[in-house]
Amino acid sequence: MKNHTHDHHDEEPVEYLYKTMAQTLSSADYIFKQSRLHPTGATYPNTELGNGFKTIASLIYSEINTKVYYLSLGSFRYACGPGCTANSFVYPNE
Repeated sequence: MKNHTHDHHDEEPVEYLYKTMAQTLSSADYIFKQSRLHPTGATYPNTELGNGFKTIASLIYSEINTKVYYLSLGSFRYACGPGCTANSFVYPNE
């Protein structure tokens, strides 16, 4: 049976984790810089969601060759009593 503790070219697990963390930080820094070099000219709503779409548009224009973009919307809360329909939701921010 193969010993899985040295799968990464005989690196210790801690060394591998530090190396992976450094590569991740370097990649994140590169992506951030590329998004700032290629700003979008479009106008987006001044909201968290609008800012997220603006960042994604800048990343698309940067041509970093990313196929998937992720934007978190957070959670939704609603209040609805008996006999409620999809059109009768009451949202707390309205």
